[in-house]
Amino acid sequence: MASSKMSVSEANSRASNEKRFLFQSILGQGSFGTVMKAKDKVTGDLVAIKIVKTHSSLLDRILKRRSKELAEAHQEVDMLLKLSHKNVLHMESYYEFRVKLKEVGLCIVTEYCSNGNLQQYLSSNDSKPGRDDCMNWYLQLTSGLAYIHSKGIVHRDLKPPNILITSSNDLKIADVGLAKAVWDLKTESNEAPSDTSFLHYMSSITGTPCYMAPEVWEEHYNTSSDVFSLALIFIMIREAPSPLLPVGKWNERTDSIGLLLYRYPDSRLEEPVSLFSPSFSVSDQKEKLLFNKMLQYDYHKRPTLQEIMTEIEDMRRPRPQELETTSDEDNGDNSSWCVII
Repeated sequence: MASSKMSVSEANSRASNEKRFLFQSILGQGSFGTVMKAKDKVTGDLVAIKIVKTHSSLLDRILKRRSKELAEAHQEVDMLLKLSHKNVLHMESYYEFRVKLKEVGLCIVTEYCSNGNLQQYLSSNDSKPGRDDCMNWYLQLTSGLAYIHSKGIVHRDLKPPNILITSSNDLKIADVGLAKAVWDLKTESNEAPSDTSFLHYMSSITGTPCYMAPEVWEEHYNTSSDVFSLALIFIMIREAPSPLLPVGKWNERTDSIGLLLYRYPDSRLEEPVSLFSPSFSVSDQKEKLLFNKMLQYDYHKRPTLQEIMTEIEDMRRPRPQELETTSDEDNGDNSSWCVII
């Protein structure tokens, strides 16, 4: 299989059928395609464009779909174009380009987020986000995901690289609908389902096993599976830059919490957060309890996104502070006094 990586000059030459955009730099590259920063010559705005080339195995299979299936796929993309939420990356348009007779590509145009993705942020910052920042980000992601679910869409591939950061440090969920295409193609294939084949699709094209819920390894996916992934992202935000890995005897079995819960029933007897041991102070017990609920093996018992938002709002409220000692300067009294805020 040829490489899917692309240079800026090659991107501009390949866009011969679409003169509107001027490609400026590479934002990211992967097995599915290349994401480029570009300028819209009509509006002057900066955009991000995901370029998918035909030698990507996924696109090859999409192009081989029957006409009815292909029409349904276009309907799905048209639906994604209508999504509008402040915490969901906005897809502006998409178009095909052709350079040679048998060489076709697909360009997906989205809004541009200047501060990169959450994975880059967590990897490059030595200090953890403050508590208020964490709570704000938790709420933004939950709100964005609730909106996606309200439109009948399950994301299926929530992870830090798929969460982008705007110039004002707000979060936007990206790649909505992409993992569904992979999932559909996997179920359409004639291969016998297996952990290995599914892992190949999800890890090489869209997903990261670290963030997959236990039921996903059984090839069963629902909105609660996104809740499991969301909890792991919350913990990554809170614990950055610490890695999200099982500890102790669990680490000897696998490096994925979801796979650990799926394969080893004895791990389900533990508090989920204890499997990778993030540190929680006494004042963070509500946070710990929420994470444990979201990470339950039984997806029926996980909280809804509305319940999660309610708990986050509760945690955001000012907490009772410890007694403070101050001096009564007005009276010239050096004796201490206590106030409860």
